[in-house]
Parts: sequence; structure tokens; C-alpha cells
Amino acid sequence: MRRRKSWIGTTAAACLALAGCASLDPEPDWRQVQALTEQTAHATPLWRRSPEATEAANAKVAELLEDGLKRDEAVQIALVNDPRLQAQFDQLGLGRADYVQAGLFTNPDLGAFIGFPIRLDGSAITLVTLLSDLWIVPAREAVAEVTLQVTIQQTASTVLQTLFEAEQAYDTVLYHEALLTLEREELELRRRSAERIQQSSAREREQAARESANTAGIGDQEIAFAREVRNLALARHHLAQILDLPARDRDVPLADRIDEPSEDAWSEDRAVAFALERRLDLAAARLEVEQARRRATLARRSRLAKVGAGPGYNGAFGTDDDWGPSVAITLPIFDWKQADLSSAAFQELQNEHQLEALEAQARREVADAMAERQLQRSQAEILRTEVLPALARLKEQTGPDGPHDLGVYLHWLQGQEQTIAAQRSYMDAVWGLRQAQSEFMRALYGGAARDR
Repeated sequence: MRRRKSWIGTTAAACLALAGCASLDPEPDWRQVQALTEQTAHATPLWRRSPEATEAANAKVAELLEDGLKRDEAVQIALVNDPRLQAQFDQLGLGRADYVQAGLFTNPDLGAFIGFPIRLDGSAITLVTLLSDLWIVPAREAVAEVTLQVTIQQTASTVLQTLFEAEQAYDTVLYHEALLTLEREELELRRRSAERIQQSSAREREQAARESANTAGIGDQEIAFAREVRNLALARHHLAQILDLPARDRDVPLADRIDEPSEDAWSEDRAVAFALERRLDLAAARLEVEQARRRATLARRSRLAKVGAGPGYNGAFGTDDDWGPSVAITLPIFDWKQADLSSAAFQELQNEHQLEALEAQARREVADAMAERQLQRSQAEILRTEVLPALARLKEQTGPDGPHDLGVYLHWLQGQEQTIAAQRSYMDAVWGLRQAQSEFMRALYGGAARDR
């Protein structure tokens, strides 16, 4: 009897050992995300997965909001505050839990039989664990492992996309602040012009109307000013949404200027090669191809019959006892996993095609972003070096304090309006260049735009 008990105990211990002990802590996965993004982000994301982490994040945001907000500070706030990004971080915990679950063996089945009429003799007890888990669990765990890696790459890609969105939103606020200043300047100019014309004689006004170009009225400019006030409010709201700022902080002054980013030495061939090697969404797509292959392996192994074994007892609990192994086999008569194998094969084929499409998209995005950058940079350079200096020289030749002739004054007014229009065009080009620069970085490193 002791030998039998010893054999049962050994079997139970073996079952417990097969269950394993895997960690549910997603900290290693979180460190991978940080490593993938630290070179590009130049800021450290923070995962609010505990009250202490939330308190630290709130303190960091309050510190960054002091004394105005710089562009890189806005990025840091987005990386610790954006709730959509935090939701993506939570996906790491879900992925880690799925990975651990995939590596666990099936719980053993305990079966008992008592004969009727109820009596001790003829009773039976079995404890069966699935031996087929020995070849199915490793394949299932391999699928979960690559699925977790896909989640890590996608999370890192979302971090970078949040960075690019924060930069673009910050620059858009600066752009509309600059445009509002120009619209205000032109509105004041037209109001002074209206007063000057009112003070002139009817003869001067008639002569000036014949000799000068027609100028827009105050009402049109007031509408343009009001429209830009609206545009600035929308831009600030969008920035506050990305940074998840409370209402009291949504009008925090921005400390940086919107200026032309410095040129770099990227060629299209080098940029395309870099993107194909480094883009995070491409890395995730390649992992999804491997994921489909591992699912095919799992489907093939699952075709084999489920085999269970364990200790069994039959007898009357002390009289005519029989001990021995118990075996259970699921016969694969109807389901040979043909559909699963076919699905896995088509999934692999589809993922390969999607990878090819994404690679082609990456090439196109790099080329488009570089072309847009070049166009906006050329426009900004021409306006800065040629158009604006020429208008400045023209402005110096005459002014409102010169001759009191109304015609001369209106000629000066036209020059002022042309200068403001050129400055507006320059701001358009600079803003377009900064937006194109962010799109170029996104094309290099990946990160698809999210729905808002």
C-alpha cells in the first residue's frame, strides 16, 4: 500500500511541476517599449498603473507647466498624460497575462464511479492529466509569445505617434497665434486708413479712388480676424486634448517660436532604407507573419488525439483493490483540424501581402514627406530672402508720416497690406514645413495616425 501511495504522490507532484510558475508582471515588456522609443522620443513615457505612478505623473505635469510650455515639454506631458496612450500601455498587461495563460497545462480531471445499489465494492477513482499538453502547450505558448511582441511594437509605435501629434498640435497653436497677430495688425491698419480717408476732401478721395487699387473694407477684415480667433481657439483645444490638460491650464502660454527647422542630409534612398529597417509598424507586421506560421504549427499539433493518463483505483476500499494507470484518448474521427490548418495558411498569406503593402506604403510616405518638405522649405526661403526684404525696402521709401497727399498714403497702405500678406504666406510655409518634418519622422519610424 505504501508503494501505491508513493506512486500517487509522485504523479501529483509531477502534475504540479508541469503547471509551472510564470510571472504576470509586464515590467520587462514595458522596458522594451521604452528602449524602442527612447532614441526618437527624447522623453520618457510613464505608465499610470499604480496610485504612486499617477501621483508622480501629476507632479511632473505640474512642473512642466510652470513658466510657460516649450515644445519638448508638451511632448513629455503627452507621453505621461494622454489617456489613449495609457490605454495602449494597459494592453501590455493583457498581453502578458495571455502569454502566461498560454503556457499553463490543462488541469487534471478527477473521475469517480460508485456502483448501484450503493456499495463499496466495484467503485473506481481516476485522476487524468493531458499528456498531449506536452506537445500542444509549447506551440500555443510560442504563438502567445510572438503576439506579445506584436503588442510591444504596436505600443512603441503609438508612443511615437503621440509624440508627432503633440509636436504638430503645438506648432499649429504657434501658427495661429502668429496669424492672429497679422490679422490684428491689418485690422488696425484699415481702421487708421478709414479715419485718414474721412479727414480728406472729396476731391482727394475721388482722385485717390481713380489712381489707387481698390482696398478691402473694415468689415471684411473684422470677419477675417474673428475667423482667426476661432481657429486659434480650436488649435488650443486640440493641443489640450492631446496633453489631457484641465480647463485651468488650457491657456498656458507657449514659450517657443514657430521657426524653420534646420536642414538635414537625408537622401531619399537612405531614408527609404532606414524606414524599411526601423519602422515599428513594419516590425509588427513581420511578427504577424511569424505569428501565423506558429498558429499553423499549433493547428498541426492539435490534430493529434488528446491523450490523458494518470493513476486509477478500482475496488472496495480495502477489499480486492486494484491500482494502475488510467488512460483517456479523444479519437479524432470527425475533426482533423482541416479548417484550422487552412485558416492558418491563408492568414500567413494575407499577412505576407499586408507586409508587402505596408512596405510599399512606407516608401511612398518617405518620398511624399521629403517632397513636401522641399516644397515648403523652398517657399519659406524665397519669402524670407527675397519677397519680405523687397517689401521692407519699399516700406522705407515712404510712410504715413510723409507727404499728406491721400494718394501717396493709399500707395503706402497697399505696400503694408502686401507686406502682411507676404508675412502670412511665410508663416504658412514655415508651419507647412514643420508639419512635413513631423510627417517625415513618422515615415522613418512608423506610427499610424489614430482616430480622434
